[in-house]
Amino acid sequence: EALLDFGPAGAGPDGAAARGMWAQFVAALGESGVPPERLFFYLADEPKWRGIPADQVNRAGEIVHETYPGGRTMLIEAYDPAGPRRVPASVDFWGFDVYGVADPAKKAKFGAFLFAARTTMHAGQKIVLVMDANFTPYHQKVGLTEAGMADVARAYYAFALAQPDVAGMLGYAWPGGIDNDQ
Repeated sequence: EALLDFGPAGAGPDGAAARGMWAQFVAALGESGVPPERLFFYLADEPKWRGIPADQVNRAGEIVHETYPGGRTMLIEAYDPAGPRRVPASVDFWGFDVYGVADPAKKAKFGAFLFAARTTMHAGQKIVLVMDANFTPYHQKVGLTEAGMADVARAYYAFALAQPDVAGMLGYAWPGGIDNDQ
């Protein structure tokens, strides 16, 4: 994400800083011997919530596909009660995160958000179901227990299996800072 110079203050993926960083990345990946078609290029984390323009995210995906035709792009948005924005055409795998949902099949807002996003997707785009994989004071406040997170995982897995366009599931966890009231 940082190498694409996203955001209101950044020039975006076509700016000089991003072009320079992208060239360094391409060289480093080439030297690594890792086949690009085995990678998922994670374009941005929660771009709508963070104010990253949709056109910048889409352009970043185009750059990835132009550079690596076999590469796959992924984007995870944050749940927004106002609804999702259009899934960029250059994104292959899309998902969203929401915290404190014990069972997505029993949360109408979860299904409605997912349905609304599906209406903006084109053929070939797939969904990545993002499972809440944290246990924080927030989770405790909404009635979840640390031991109950195994049930959360099972509920997300069952929900994923029931969705024909879910290509995979991943657990979202924060490296730190969200696990305390400060």
